[in-house]
Amino acid sequence: MKKSALIIGGFAFVLSLVVTLISPFLLLCMTLFLGIVAGYITGIFEPTSRKKEAIQQAAKAGLFAGIGMLVGQVFGAIMNGFLVGPEGAVMVFNSFGMSVGSPSQMASFYWTILTVSTACISLFNIVLMAGFGALGGLLWWLFSGKESHATTEIVE
Repeated sequence: MKKSALIIGGFAFVLSLVVTLISPFLLLCMTLFLGIVAGYITGIFEPTSRKKEAIQQAAKAGLFAGIGMLVGQVFGAIMNGFLVGPEGAVMVFNSFGMSVGSPSQMASFYWTILTVSTACISLFNIVLMAGFGALGGLLWWLFSGKESHATTEIVE
């Protein structure tokens, strides 16, 4: 569990740091894939003889990898806030023909939305990665775990 959580958590940290600079909503699709991979490689690194243990370890690996994603997403949101800022948000809205007022009027709204969206999406990503980590553990059990368990029981 530790190896897969560190590997996928590190990858998720870097990925979420980069992707959050564009939009944190893009992480939701990647969360599903990373959770399943974290759960599956938990079964590869630490095979167990029982299905329940495989799923529990995989869910924990997905959870810890999700924490890595949370940290990357927070750093990405901070960088996004300083690079784009309320001025950049006003320019984006104006380019679409929407009048939102001056950057000073937009500032409190911008920082509130940035903080709340980062918090909500980060927590949702952790839950998704834990759930899909459990799915990855179940998939490992169905594809590989049964075979290794069956061969250990036959030996007398």
